[in-house]
Order: sequence, then structure tokens, then C-alpha cells
Amino acid sequence: DVPTYSATDTAALPWEGYNLGMLNRAVKMARTAIMLGSVFTLVAALAWLAIASIGEDVDAEAQSIKRETESSVTSAAKQINDFYSKQPVIEDLRQLQALISTAIEYDGFVNYYEMSGKKVAWEVELPGWATSDIIEKFGRGTTPDKDEERNLIVVRKGEPEKIRLDNRRRRR
Repeated sequence: DVPTYSATDTAALPWEGYNLGMLNRAVKMARTAIMLGSVFTLVAALAWLAIASIGEDVDAEAQSIKRETESSVTSAAKQINDFYSKQPVIEDLRQLQALISTAIEYDGFVNYYEMSGKKVAWEVELPGWATSDIIEKFGRGTTPDKDEERNLIVVRKGEPEKIRLDNRRRRR
């Protein structure tokens, strides 16, 4: 009697069964790795799509907020402009304040400031070291003169219609 073995699940010889078992385990591990990789790739793709759709929603919301903000700022600027156009005194005071600030910034002095209707006349004394760049900051239509005696530059705009008070400061 010769023993017979079924070769359906295992090999006929013992060492072939060991090699076949290792091969089967390697195939299972490869299938598991491929399945895990596929699942990971699928989850990553779904996460990417979700983030992309959320990003589009955020971008749309940001654009909406930007439009609302721009609209609000434009509306506020228009209201301020309307307010100033209805209050010419405020604009005149702003111009006077800008003139005084510029004069003080360069160690200057405003001798007079006169308004008659829409005409403005003023005179500013600046130190002798004032350059043309500084004089240009007082705007167009200005006339600079050099006062050699007091080492000053006198910048004028317009001609006064009324008698001005001579309140020039004395330099030491």
C-alpha cells in the first residue's frame, strides 16, 4: 500500500507546503496593503473634495463680505462728502488747519489768513533754510519771497482785501 495525498490545498512534499504557505501569506499581505492603500487614497480624495468645497464656500463668503464692506465704505465716504459739501465752513477750517500744520512742521509761522467769499489769502514765514520742496507743500499759486533782513522766506497766496494786522514774530 502506497499512501496518497491530496494536492489541492497543500503540496505533495513537506518543503513545498512550507514555500507555498509563505507565498500565500505574502499574497495576503500584498492584498491587504493594496486594500489599505486604496481605502486611504479614497478617504484622502474625499477629504480633499470636502476641503475644496468648504474653501469655495469660504471664498464666496469672503467675497460677499468684501463687497458689503466696500459698499459700506463707499456709502460712508459719500455721506461724509455730502456733509462737508453742505458745511463749507468745515472745509475752510480743514484748509486752515492744514496750512498751520505745514507751517509748524517746518518751524514756520502764519502771519494772517483771510477769506472773502471763495477767495483765500494768507502769509506764512519760514526759516531761511526752507527748500523749494517745502514751499511746494503749501500748494499752487503761492509766491515765495526772501526776507534777507530777518533771514526768512515769506510764502504768500492771494492778496488780502482787508487791512491785516502785523503780527509777525520777531526772530532772535
